[in-house]
Amino acid sequence: MKTLAIEQHSAQKAGVWMTNEQKLKAGWFSEVPSDLAEGMLSLGSWIQFERGDIVYGLGDVKTDLLGIASGSLSMQIAMGEHEHRLAHICGPGFWLGDVEFVSGTPRMMEVEATEDLLLFRMRRDDFMELARAFPDAWRWIALLAVQHISTAVGAADDLMLRAPEKRVAATLLRLFGYRFAHPASKPLETIYLNQLELAVAVNLSRAATGKALREMARGGEITIDYGSITICNAEALAARLL
Repeated sequence: MKTLAIEQHSAQKAGVWMTNEQKLKAGWFSEVPSDLAEGMLSLGSWIQFERGDIVYGLGDVKTDLLGIASGSLSMQIAMGEHEHRLAHICGPGFWLGDVEFVSGTPRMMEVEATEDLLLFRMRRDDFMELARAFPDAWRWIALLAVQHISTAVGAADDLMLRAPEKRVAATLLRLFGYRFAHPASKPLETIYLNQLELAVAVNLSRAATGKALREMARGGEITIDYGSITICNAEALAARLL
């Protein structure tokens, strides 16, 4: 899978600028002070990816901060001796790359576009220059990192649920954006993954994961298609955790 390198700066995209800007604000960016946010938008650029493209790979040295304006992506983690495993799925308003943005270290995950994707990119060097005029600029990046840590801790806690059905339900709610997501973010309607990827993500056998999914489908909470799951009743799915 190839990565596209299609970049168009804001001045060249004036016709759709406000639309994309508003989509970016469906999350952490909605909290950033307007003057700092405007400064970031003026220095950043737009990047497009097609479904299946790798946005960045594990070990890449790029340290850009990326915000999703449209589409969705999957985050694959591989720590220690483990192979790549699905960690999270993100949609419009989600920002990623904050750890490497702060530390300057190589990428910790592999990120793939699960739909056609439009990202806003903020280069680390440009932000460092901007931060000279905004003394508390890095505090907002720290806040983003704290939000992501909270999501990761919540995900780890859910993976300790003993009942397979509850573990699958909790993970699905997180992947759709109903659990541990920023309150300004709109949940996804469909997530693109297969049952094996979900089974690895919830640390269950494929048989146990499939059984739980079929029960949820029979209950009208989700529909299952080849390579995707669509949510139909989030409240009923959440009720399985009670």
